[in-house]
Amino acid sequence: MKKALFATLAIAALGITLLIHFNQKPSFEELITQDLTFGEWTEAYDEANYGSDERKLIIQKMAETARSFQQWDIVRQKAGYKSSFDGLALQNMIKTARTTKEWYELLTFTYDSELRQLATTNIKELCSSFEDWQALHQMSAGHYSGEKYIAEMALENMLVTTQNFDQAKYVFDRLPKDSERYQATMATMSELAVDYTQWKTIFDAARWSDKQHKSLALSNMRTLANNFNEWRTV
Repeated sequence: MKKALFATLAIAALGITLLIHFNQKPSFEELITQDLTFGEWTEAYDEANYGSDERKLIIQKMAETARSFQQWDIVRQKAGYKSSFDGLALQNMIKTARTTKEWYELLTFTYDSELRQLATTNIKELCSSFEDWQALHQMSAGHYSGEKYIAEMALENMLVTTQNFDQAKYVFDRLPKDSERYQATMATMSELAVDYTQWKTIFDAARWSDKQHKSLALSNMRTLANNFNEWRTV
């Protein structure tokens, strides 16, 4: 009976030892020789000590397995400014950038005039519709002043590609005070207005000094008014 109990305990102890052994993480020497994915190398980088030699070797593995814009951006961020991998990551981000969002992201952290011009050119080529320019404006609005010109460029092109009153009103609502585009935007809204409510919006939005659009809006409100409340307003 005792022998059987000892045998059972011995087997259990052996099982626990084997379980611990096989669940142990590989040593760094073993890890660095493995064929891991970019995501796995990123996890290993995060687990390694800050400033360690291990991180320096792992960042190289991350660079070897990076393929997409997002992956190269992670390499850039992990490597840090002025790292030997910072320039490599940036070069590959330029090569793999495909979308407006990616080109805009390049703009946000570089001061290189040629790269900024390249990014701006590609953004202009990729944006063709109101929705494209609207998405760009939403990305850039409220960003630091260095990208203010992107928000202004987006507004200008949103006005050019406007197809309906609501889009024109969207642009108007986001114009800076005393914007040079005030007259152009009011004119576009006037061209696209088709009902009383829209003309009332123009009347309310027009500056008091803008007698032309105030008068035009009031005239159309009178023409289109069809109930007591609307007539009472005009």
